[in-house]
Amino acid sequence: MQIQFDNIWLGMYDNFVEMSLDGIVINYSNALNIGTAVCTRQRRKIVGGERFMNLVFKDSSTALDQVAELHITNNTRMVSGIGAPLIDVLKAKRRVHVKKIVFENFRFQSICSILPFFAAGDLEEIGVWGTRVGDQFDQITKLEQWKNAETFNMLFSKLDGKCIKQLFHFDEFNVSIDDFPIESAIEIRDDLMKRSTFHKCSISFRSDNLIELGKVFQPDYNGGTDYEFEYSNDDDDTFLIMCVDMQPESSWFWIIHVYE
Repeated sequence: MQIQFDNIWLGMYDNFVEMSLDGIVINYSNALNIGTAVCTRQRRKIVGGERFMNLVFKDSSTALDQVAELHITNNTRMVSGIGAPLIDVLKAKRRVHVKKIVFENFRFQSICSILPFFAAGDLEEIGVWGTRVGDQFDQITKLEQWKNAETFNMLFSKLDGKCIKQLFHFDEFNVSIDDFPIESAIEIRDDLMKRSTFHKCSISFRSDNLIELGKVFQPDYNGGTDYEFEYSNDDDDTFLIMCVDMQPESSWFWIIHVYE
């Protein structure tokens, strides 16, 4: 895959769209109902007969063949339908080869519909930001893109703590969950931390069982709710366990594989 851009960012708003190619910004907006105004720092031109949302996706289609990272932010009121123009472009391309994709403020169903157009063999990292998952999480776990990715980041969104086992195939994941039950911590210790590919994870949560979570990895722990210690399993793998108590806000729990 020949890459000419490190990243493309598409920022979609009700009345305009911005596309940034490695920091070079192009603005697309309505032009008095006659087409689309396309503006850069150097010039402005009118493209007649084209809606700005459709035009930006057509233009980004060419750049998608030459980019490592794609970040799409939906700041419109069309949360339910914003994926349709993008899907039309992706259908024409059939497969998009990027290493990282980030969806921000998208419906989870739209994300599950868009992801299959990305080549699973190239996609290394998936980001889901500001998205309400609800009871639809199982849909994404069936996709080859999900199964083959190495990193998952979920920001400004919350995942059901019972779903955490669905993340164990990732080398790295960073998520927020409503609750961090002891049962999930035991699954992490006895399953995830025995996998040779696991590198690190961070979990944001609002539970008040921080000391009990620490005892899963150090049974004789008798300290406070902020802690940092090492844990070694039966395979002689060493991990750094850290917890920061930020109650009543979300607390943070980190597990990092320490390599010799």
